[in-house]
Amino acid sequence: MSSFYYSFSRPIRPYLILIQDWLSIYVKFNAYPVLIYAIAIVSLQNLSMRLELILLFLVLWIVMSIGLNFLENGIVYITKKAEPVSIAFRFFEYVFSGQYFPLTILPPILQQFVWLLPYSWAYLVWRKILFEELPVISLEYFTFIIASVSTFLVGLCILRKGHDKIYREGLVL
Repeated sequence: MSSFYYSFSRPIRPYLILIQDWLSIYVKFNAYPVLIYAIAIVSLQNLSMRLELILLFLVLWIVMSIGLNFLENGIVYITKKAEPVSIAFRFFEYVFSGQYFPLTILPPILQQFVWLLPYSWAYLVWRKILFEELPVISLEYFTFIIASVSTFLVGLCILRKGHDKIYREGLVL
């Protein structure tokens, strides 16, 4: 908890602190395994990928991930319950995004619900870019762009509300 108070007592915007933390965690734990996985897929598959689609996807993925980080931290600031919020976010990401198993195995009512989650669109678009050469001018890609940008904006809004709340309560300077 002391690092929380130290971080927010400095004259640095809270979203910059979270971006710094997110980037350091992402590079430390995710970048290298993802890179190794990507090299393995490319070398083992006969994929016809377009580099500009992958780069645009990665930029939008990062924007979405930062937005979700902002959203999660904003809710933590509002509720002051880090563990339950974090567990809920991981649960929805892992179970309802299509990361670990196809969404078609979920009950039909849940299959309709999962498309409200931004990561569901991210995984769908990623697979279609790799295996079907999904063009940018498509409904799936357009929806992914909207999901990424709106996730970032909503996350930033919730983070600001959460930071304002803990500021008013005197928890941070």
